[in-house]
Amino acid sequence: MNGNPIDALNAALDETVRLVDGIQPGQWDNPTPCTDWTVRDLVQHMTRGNRRTIAAGGGPVADDGEEAGAESYRRSADDLKRFFSDPAVMQRTFSMPFGQLPGPAMVAMRVTESTTHDWDLARATAQEPRFPPEAVQMALHSAERMGENARVPGGPFQPPTEAGENASDIERLAALMGRVIA
Repeated sequence: MNGNPIDALNAALDETVRLVDGIQPGQWDNPTPCTDWTVRDLVQHMTRGNRRTIAAGGGPVADDGEEAGAESYRRSADDLKRFFSDPAVMQRTFSMPFGQLPGPAMVAMRVTESTTHDWDLARATAQEPRFPPEAVQMALHSAERMGENARVPGGPFQPPTEAGENASDIERLAALMGRVIA
């Protein structure tokens, strides 16, 4: 995987902001490809993920309470971009519930989550996504390296599905992350 991981992260976050800003008022309760989550639940999950990443790396975290909206997500994405703009952050170890991650692995995880959930959000809100190629490539590489230990029953990831031989890279990523490609 070539390229700057921070550029990939920023591109993925920018696309998520664009998609979140495109959610129509009547779409917040739409179902998503994420089992049992509405669009509101998904945006709240992504907002919390950005905030938890900052906290896990020892950074200051803003508290938006339980708010799940475009403005809250936008603030969390801006905060995460600002946090990773400090080159020293990449040298940190992030304390996650499942173990310790070095800065570059944490960035790859955020790119993978953001890009995968961009696919989910676009599907749930009938928006035309503009997936940043550098983010898709980083996320796909990360998902391909994900071991079976990450796919245990009750864990955060579903077993991979079939993408098909003519699948695009984003479809391959979505399938690796357990999404049904139709």
